[in-house]
Amino acid sequence: MTEWETGTSSWREWSEKRSKTVPRVAAAPNQRRPIPSLRARRWDCSGNGRNGVAMAKTLQATRIGTKAETLLRRPSRQWEVLAAVSGAVYITDENGELLWITDRASALHTRAILLPAMPLHVPQPGSTAESDSRLLRCGHFALGWRHAGHWAPARFTDAHAIGASGLGEAIEAIERALLEVPDRESARDRRASTPLERRLAEAAGRLRRVSTERGVLDGLRAVSGIVGLGEGLTPQGDDFLGGYLFTLRVMDTARCLSFDIDWESVMTWLHSLERRTNAISHCLLVDHAHGDTCAPLVAFIHGALEGEGCTRLAQLASDVAGIGASSGQSLLEGVQSACHVARAPRGIVRHLLADRGRETFGRPTRREVARVR
Repeated sequence: MTEWETGTSSWREWSEKRSKTVPRVAAAPNQRRPIPSLRARRWDCSGNGRNGVAMAKTLQATRIGTKAETLLRRPSRQWEVLAAVSGAVYITDENGELLWITDRASALHTRAILLPAMPLHVPQPGSTAESDSRLLRCGHFALGWRHAGHWAPARFTDAHAIGASGLGEAIEAIERALLEVPDRESARDRRASTPLERRLAEAAGRLRRVSTERGVLDGLRAVSGIVGLGEGLTPQGDDFLGGYLFTLRVMDTARCLSFDIDWESVMTWLHSLERRTNAISHCLLVDHAHGDTCAPLVAFIHGALEGEGCTRLAQLASDVAGIGASSGQSLLEGVQSACHVARAPRGIVRHLLADRGRETFGRPTRREVARVR
């Protein structure tokens, strides 16, 4: 997999070239960032009918995310094309729910609808669409999804295999995957190359130092400036935070963390920053915090929780790194920071020393020390 399912590769490649002459900065806090878009073209519905009569073309989806199916099954729901880029079409309804249509196999997500191949022409943003119990229609274009295979990520409620060594293997696998990305500079040189990368590196350092005393929410508030930082449908700052929040959410659910995270407050914080980034990226960022993401990242995190070996983890991390031009790499960097938090929370060391002191002075205790698995 060399491109992310949302089809941001072309945009990302364009933005990477543009960034050499135009600095990338975060949007103003009180101003909604517009959704980047390529030059959209109207549907070509000429068809091959006789006497020049246009024929409706129905494409059959091969897979559909559970959330996408639930939303499409709701009657009388109106959809509008929010953005159309190379390889993906994003649609939204009147309630702000987001779906996307793509042909990338790595696009599996609860919001995704996968096709065998995308049409040569994409719809113009602002085009309206309607759904019923079996079809999604946009003008002469119709998408059949009723017989598509369903996809939902596996859910972990407990993790027995992972420990500090397992987290170390996950971190090492990420390092290997990032270093193997073609034309990628060494991590140290890359972080020092641009103001954007320096800000992201500083944010990563802050978020790695999250502990029981200085919780996740405090750490997130300290790095609020990276939301919307970068170019493209999913700016690098959002991708980094997405990987970080998704990993902590899954590990918290699987009881790999020794301290509780106030996820309700985290969600409130995310919603307060909605206008710093575009609608698509913000929706994905919230999904990450809820524990929903694309299939390659799900596979990597669950491989780590299941105690997969370093070789297998490196392969799974490489799949994530191949998402888009830089999205996968930023996601992995967020995952890496979260693994550091799970491996060595600050509060654990003090508790261990306290217990050892009690044993030394002959005062046994029944309290079990919280353990990072």
